[in-house]
Amino acid sequence: MTPKDYHTGKASLDQTDDYDGTLMTTGPEKKKAGTSPIPIGTHDHRNFMGTIMEGVNVDEIFMKLFGEVPLSPPLMSIAMTSYNTSQSLTMLPIHSNLAGISPVEQQLLNYFVTAICPYCICYPNIKQPAQPNPEMNPYLYLIVPLAMRSTIVFNVLIATSAKQLVMLGEKEYSKIATSYTAKVLIELPDIIQSKQKNNDADWDDVLTVIIMLCFTDIASNCGSSWLVHLNGAKQFLRDSSVRNSMSPISKFFVRYFVSHEVMGETSWENRAGRVNAIPQPIADDQYMLRLKNDYSTDIDLVLGCSPYLITLIHKTNVLGACYEDLELEAPEDRVDFENDILEKKEILSQEITNMVQRFDSSDESATHVRTIAEIKKLAARLYLFARVDIENSYYGGTFGTYQFAEKMRKIGKLASRLVELQKTLPDTYVTLLWPLFVLGIVCANDEEIRWFVLDALTRMQKTRELRSVRTARTVVLSVWKEKDLGRPCVRWKDILKDKCNTLSLA
Repeated sequence: MTPKDYHTGKASLDQTDDYDGTLMTTGPEKKKAGTSPIPIGTHDHRNFMGTIMEGVNVDEIFMKLFGEVPLSPPLMSIAMTSYNTSQSLTMLPIHSNLAGISPVEQQLLNYFVTAICPYCICYPNIKQPAQPNPEMNPYLYLIVPLAMRSTIVFNVLIATSAKQLVMLGEKEYSKIATSYTAKVLIELPDIIQSKQKNNDADWDDVLTVIIMLCFTDIASNCGSSWLVHLNGAKQFLRDSSVRNSMSPISKFFVRYFVSHEVMGETSWENRAGRVNAIPQPIADDQYMLRLKNDYSTDIDLVLGCSPYLITLIHKTNVLGACYEDLELEAPEDRVDFENDILEKKEILSQEITNMVQRFDSSDESATHVRTIAEIKKLAARLYLFARVDIENSYYGGTFGTYQFAEKMRKIGKLASRLVELQKTLPDTYVTLLWPLFVLGIVCANDEEIRWFVLDALTRMQKTRELRSVRTARTVVLSVWKEKDLGRPCVRWKDILKDKCNTLSLA
C-alpha cells in the first residue's frame, strides 16, 4: 500500500457541496472562539436508524469502557480499558492531547457509541456483557477505546458520526463530515510512512482508520471508492509487519475485509467482464487464501453468521466462476471439468447443510442471533443452487425435466423456510441484506416472495438510508423487470451483468 493512495484521488473524500476547503480543528487542538460546529442538541440519543433508541445510558456505557464517565474534566486523568496485542486486559491512559476536545466532538463521540455501534452487529438489542468483550462488538470495545488514545482514530469516528447524521437529513453536518475526513486523509500517509520507516509493529490505528473509511464509503456511496480501501487492506495484509502482529484489531480487520470481498463477489462479474473504470480487486496471495479459509463455527456478531459459512460462500464463488468459465472451453474438453465441478458442488452442499453454527449465550436474544445465522445458511444453499445447478441445467438443456422440477420444489421449500424464519425476528436488520438479495433473484418468479423481499428491503432502506441497501433494492427490482419483460436470462452472471460491480452485501 503506498501512502499516496490515501492522500489524493484514490481515497475519496466523498465531497459535499458546501465544503470550502477549510479544515476544522479537531480533538487534540484547542478551539478558537466562534469556530465550534453546530451543536447536536436533540441528536444525542438518536440511533443509527433515525429513531429514538430506548434505554440507552451514555454514562453507563462509558463507565463500562473506562471505569468512569470520560469527556468530563479532568479528562487527562481517565484510565481506559483496552485489549493489547497479547489479548490481555491492560489499563492505558487516554492520550493527554485529547483534553481539548470540544462539546460537539463529545456529543458526536457519544452518538457513535450509543447510536452507531449497536447497529454494527447483527442484532443490536443483544445483552452486553458486564465486562468489555471485543467479540460482542469490536466497534464498541476495540475501536472506541483506541480513539481515546489515537488522534486519527478519534477524528475518523467524528467524521463517521457527522456523515451518518447527514445521511439522515441533517445537512448542517456536511462541513463537519468533510473537514474531519479530509484531515484524516491528510494525516494518514504521514503515519503510514513513519511506521514503515521505523518498522513499527503496531498498526492498529491505521487499520482502524481504513475500516472506518470503508465503512462510511459503503454507507454513503457504495461506489468504487470502497474498493480502493479493500485493495489497500489487502496490500497491508501482504506486509510482514502487519502479519506478524495480529492484535485483536488486526483480526477484526481481516474478518471485516475478507467478508466484504467474499459477499461482494457474489454479485460482481468475473474479472474479465468488469468495467475498466472500476478498481480491480487485487489477486489473493497464499496468505489471503488461507485467511479466506476460516473453519470456526462460532457465530461472529458482526458477520451475522460463522466465519466458516463465509468460507463456504467463498468456495461457492470460486466454483461458480470456474463453471462459468467453461464456456471458453471446447465442448469435447468440457466434460471432465464439469464432472469435477459437480462433484465438488455435492461436497460443498453437504458442508453447508450439515454445518451447525454456535452461539454460546443464555440470554434470550441469543435465539434471534442463531435465527439470523440460520437465515444466512439457507441463503447460502440458495446461492449454491443458482451458481452451479442452474449453470448445469443451462449447459445440459434440462430446464424442462422432472429432475430440474424436483430441484426447484426443494429450493421453494428452502425459500419458504427462510421467509418463515425472518418473520420471527423483531425487525429487518441490515445484516439480512445478502439473504434478501439472493432470495429475490433466485425466486424472482414467485409473486409472494417478491412482495416479501420488496417490503423488507423498502423498510430497511427507509430506516437506514444506506446506499448499499438502496443499490441492492434497485438491482433486485431491475432483475424482476427484465424477467417480466421476457428477457431470457437464467444464469447468475447474465442476470447480474452490468448491474452491481461495486455493491457491498456484507
